[in-house]
This record gives sequence, C-alpha cells and structure tokens, in this order.
Amino acid sequence: MRRNTLLISIALGMAALASAPGPLAGATFGNVVTTVGGHPSDIALDESRGQLYIANFTALEIDVMSTKDRTIQRSIPLPSHPSALALSPDSAYLIVTEYQNGTSVPQGFDGVTVINLASNAKQNFSTGDGNPALGVAFVNTGQALIATSAGFYLLDPVSGYLQFVTSVAAAAGQPLPVPQATFPPQIIQTQMTTSADGRWIWGVAVPAGSVDARLIFRYNVGGSFVGQVWVTS
Repeated sequence: MRRNTLLISIALGMAALASAPGPLAGATFGNVVTTVGGHPSDIALDESRGQLYIANFTALEIDVMSTKDRTIQRSIPLPSHPSALALSPDSAYLIVTEYQNGTSVPQGFDGVTVINLASNAKQNFSTGDGNPALGVAFVNTGQALIATSAGFYLLDPVSGYLQFVTSVAAAAGQPLPVPQATFPPQIIQTQMTTSADGRWIWGVAVPAGSVDARLIFRYNVGGSFVGQVWVTS
C-alpha cells in the first residue's frame, strides 16, 4: 500500500506549497498519512474546500479526505470502477471516468460520472463508443477532455453535452490499453494534465500491445489535437 500513502503525501505537500507565504528552499516536504482502504487510481486537490478527492478503484467510490486533519470525511459511491478524475476550474464539478471490471460477470459500466459538488447530485454519461473511459482533464472553458480506449471527447458538465473530438486510431493507429479483467496497472498507463493557463491538455498513454511505444498527445482549447507515437530505448 506504499503507493497509496505516496500519492496522498504528494497532494498534501502540494497544498502546503500553494499556501506558503514566500520563497521556499529545497527540502523534503509532505507527511505520511493513514492509508486508504483500497487502491487509489487518481487524486484531485480542492483547495477551496480543503479537500482531497481520491479515486478508490477497488471500492467503487471517491474518498473525500480533509487536508486539515487528514482523515476520510465521507465517500461518494459510483456505479463503476473509477479510473481517473478531474476538478473543474471553478471547483464546481468533479468528473470521474469509469470502466467495468470483469468479463464473465461485468461490474458497472464504461462511462463518466459528473458530480455537482454544491448539491452532491450525480449524472452518469456514456460516450456511446462502448469503450472504457481512462482519463480526464479540464480546459479553461469549463469543458473536460475525456479519453476512452478508442477516442477523445469534450464534455460540458453543466449541460451534459458530449462532443466527439478524434479517434485514437487517427493519432496512434491502435487502441489505448485496458483489457477487461485486468487490475490497475492499465488504468494508470493513461494520464492527462492541464497547463497553468488552462489552454492546453497534455497526455501520455501506452498503446495496446506495446512495450516501448508511448502515445504523446496534445489538445488545444481551440480544438486542435496532435498525437505522436514515441519509442523509448
């Protein structure tokens, strides 16, 4: 469970750095906190509420941890296994990507859950391509870029409008990972992050069946999408 404590320690360290009054000297930062019961697949820091959202893959929920006392305050149940999550720029919405686990007895669905953090209302959406949702990141327009194993979509959490951007095949020539009945290593092989100005999303993924290849992709708020497959040695 070491990875669980490392993820949470990094997030709490980020919160401490964000609130620091002046320049900081290089040093070890962050503290080890109580481990989460389960396997976190992603985290999101909500500075406005003093909370850390933890995607608990095995428990099918989002654990909400207080950054003040470092305890789990509550959990938000989900219809499926959370693969990634992202907080909107205005801290109003939390979007969680999910996929079903298991082949003989599937659990959950391959889709997206939008959580209104003011009302705690939840809405479930499906991309319609029948593939697992793997990653999500917001741009400064308030829309979120969703990555499935087959394509990329823009989702407006307010209206629920879902717009197709491009297929993974057009960028990489093969689907992204997530074989069914496979545990979290495939979940963390697709990661996305937003630039400080909210205009760009960068991502990296391991194309299915590849060992050394990496798909590096970039999305601009204006609508342009660029992807390249890199090979490491």
